[in-house]
Amino acid sequence: MEKATIMIVDDEKYILNALRRLFKKSPYNCITFDSPVDALDTLETLDKNRPHVVISDRRMPYMEGIDFLTRVKGLYPDTYCILLTGYKLPDRSHNALKYRRIDRVIFKPWKDEDIKQEIEKALSFVLQY
Repeated sequence: MEKATIMIVDDEKYILNALRRLFKKSPYNCITFDSPVDALDTLETLDKNRPHVVISDRRMPYMEGIDFLTRVKGLYPDTYCILLTGYKLPDRSHNALKYRRIDRVIFKPWKDEDIKQEIEKALSFVLQY
């Protein structure tokens, strides 16, 4: 069975570090980016090694998380996309959920156990195909 890959994109270093620590002892490959532009550049070069789950912050410079995750879904429709936000969701986010451009929203501050459970659910969904 292939080792699952989680990609995390957030412009705040302390968020990346917290999530990296959360998955440090997990059985997953965890790759992180502090820029959605850099993450997209990498995603566009991947083939079979695509991430199974992508977690992205909502508010970042150069590109909103919703736009980034919409692009991810365009490249890899089966990737499970999670929007991480500390803000109330605008209508755009609800539409993104409705039309499956994002699969889940997790609000900051999060509970580590909730993120782990969400990743487990996402991977059981993604890896069954």
